[in-house]
Amino acid sequence: MAQDVVRDDGGFPTMSKCQGNNNNKLIVDDLFTLISIVDERNLLRVIPCFAATDSTRIPFLNADSINTLSLMKKVQEMGDSFEIH
Repeated sequence: MAQDVVRDDGGFPTMSKCQGNNNNKLIVDDLFTLISIVDERNLLRVIPCFAATDSTRIPFLNADSINTLSLMKKVQEMGDSFEIH
């Protein structure tokens, strides 16, 4: 599977540039390819694992915050469209 994309020197493959309409799909495909290679080489136990030691320090976004951010973005987009005309 992922071994097909591994270079001859044993390194990791060059990932795609992730441009255009399929940007998010290409990024996800590249991530799954890298995870598959790491898994096939049994490297999952040696790569660093990042976790929060104190979950109270993780920022919390409630629905009101998300709605406010979305509204601010829409207002900015409307302002930008008025500047063009």
